[in-house]
Amino acid sequence: MALFNITPRQLKTEFDGASQSGLVTECLAAERKRKLPAGLLIAIASRETNCVNKLGDGGHGRGVVQIDDRAT
Repeated sequence: MALFNITPRQLKTEFDGASQSGLVTECLAAERKRKLPAGLLIAIASRETNCVNKLGDGGHGRGVVQIDDRAT
């Protein structure tokens, strides 16, 4: 079993989907704007939601990185 319970094949499928949806492009643009390491945001999205835009955490987590509406 791979680290973090995801196989290389699953990770590639996830990344390909994120690329096709435009998520990778948006993450890279945000990282450049804020001078963050390239790949950081897509890595967070990968572990939070498998790069899927969804509602989580009892209805409080939003989006691919699960921003909590109670924290804003």
